[in-house]
Amino acid sequence: MALAAPSNRNTPALPQAISSTSTWSDDIWRFDLTRPGVTDTSRTIDWTFELPDGSRFTDPTWTALREAVKCFLWSLRTDPPTGKRRLGPSSLISIFHQMRVLVCWMVSEDYNRFTQLDAYAAARFMTTLTERPGRKGEALSLGTRAGYLSTLARLHAQREKLVDGVPDDLCRFLDEYGPRLPRLDRQGRGFPIRQMRLQRR
Repeated sequence: MALAAPSNRNTPALPQAISSTSTWSDDIWRFDLTRPGVTDTSRTIDWTFELPDGSRFTDPTWTALREAVKCFLWSLRTDPPTGKRRLGPSSLISIFHQMRVLVCWMVSEDYNRFTQLDAYAAARFMTTLTERPGRKGEALSLGTRAGYLSTLARLHAQREKLVDGVPDDLCRFLDEYGPRLPRLDRQGRGFPIRQMRLQRR
């Protein structure tokens, strides 16, 4: 796949400190979550996870994509979409786990920039996701799928704030699936994700 043209967006200001113990460049971010019952894993973002090709996300090859994911997560904490609240560490960690799945899928499909994540790619990702078994071997729940769609929607909402933002074209996918799935999930009703017949440009 041909690489998308570099974005003209300005590079966002990056923080030095993430918490009292972690800095931006650390391989592991540990947030200041001290309430009872919080384990080290539940307050941690580990950027060293393994990718489908056997490399680690902290390898130099993935510097640009890794920085894009970091900037996206941090933007949700410091400059969220209009009308949305700033997310706390627990929410960022939850979204990170979804982003890790998305990044692994991107690498397996030879995508290396968010600028390539258009409507066609998003449809393929969600189709793959619905075929991915859950922890007990069953299909992923409606709520889990809704969570991934919400994260894709956040990526689209924050695109102008990132150097490597997703294309506006992603909204074609979100317009079809985004508004309905969370509502249907709350009502406990099924929602089959249909294959989108989109053509690459």
